[in-house]
Amino acid sequence: MTAAEKWFVDAINMPYTAKHVNIDGCAIEYYQWNQSDKPLLLFVHGNGGHANWWDFIAPSFTDNFCVCAIHLAGMGNSGYRSEYTFDSYAKDLIAVAEDAGYKNDITIVGHSMGGVVTMRAAENYPDKIKAIIIIDSPLIFKRSNDPSEQHKPPAPVRHDFHRKFYPDEETAFQRFRLIPLQECKNQFLVDHVGRHSVKQFPEGWSWKFDDGIYNHFKSVGRPPFYIEKIRCPMAYLYGDDSALVPQIVVPDILELLKNKGPIYEIQGAHHHVMLDEPLQLIERLKEILLNHFN
Repeated sequence: MTAAEKWFVDAINMPYTAKHVNIDGCAIEYYQWNQSDKPLLLFVHGNGGHANWWDFIAPSFTDNFCVCAIHLAGMGNSGYRSEYTFDSYAKDLIAVAEDAGYKNDITIVGHSMGGVVTMRAAENYPDKIKAIIIIDSPLIFKRSNDPSEQHKPPAPVRHDFHRKFYPDEETAFQRFRLIPLQECKNQFLVDHVGRHSVKQFPEGWSWKFDDGIYNHFKSVGRPPFYIEKIRCPMAYLYGDDSALVPQIVVPDILELLKNKGPIYEIQGAHHHVMLDEPLQLIERLKEILLNHFN
C-alpha cells in the first residue's frame, strides 16, 4: 500500500452517521462525522455527484468543526423531486444545517454546481451563513477576449441523459466516467466515487442521480447568483488545468471576486480538484478556514 493509499484508507475508515431530513416531501440524506459544539462545516458536491466525493476530504476537519456532507436532491442517496431550483437546493443546505443543530455560524464548501448552490444559500440566508468556499465553479463563461465575451454569465448546463440499466453492479461501475472528461493520476479515488455512484433498480443497475433532473430544473428567470448580494467572507479555489475554469477566464474571476476573499490556484488539478490534488486541497482549505475565516 502506498503512502497516498494509506492516507485514503485512514480517511474513509473514519466513521460517520448517515442522517435524514424531509424537506418539502423530499428525503435528503447527509453524513455527519462528529458530534460537537464546534462550528458547522458543510460540504456540497457537484452536479451528478454525491456526499461520498468528500469521504477522503471531510475527516481532516473534525478537530475544529462539526463536519457534514449532503447528498443533493436528485443525486446520491437523496430523493428525487418533480422540480429543481437553486432556491430549493439552497433551502436544503439550511435545513440540513438546522437538523444537525445549527441555525447560524454555518460555513459551506461547495464544488462545481455545489459551489453555485452555496453562493445562492449565502445570498438567500445572509444571517445564517458565516463564510463560503467555492471550488472550481464556472462563474464566468467566455470563448475569446472579444469585449462581448467579458463577464458573460454561465451558460445553463444541459445534458441528454437517458437512464441505461446494466445487469450487475460491476458492469455499471465500469461505465463510470468523470464529466467533464479528464485524466486522473489517483485512480483509486475515481474508483471510490464511481462505486458510490450506482445503485440497483428493479430494471437493473444504474446511476443514482435523477436522469430527468435537467428537464425539471427551473432557472426562474434570474442568474444563478448575484455576487453583490453575497455579504459573508468568501474564498475561491480553481484547478490550474480546469476545463470549466480555463485560464482565459481567470482574470475575469479575479475582477469579479475582488475584495471578497482569498483566491488560490491548485497546481496540477483539473476540474475535479479533490481527485487530482486532495492533499493540496485539504492544506488550502485549512489555511482559509483557520487563518482567513477564524
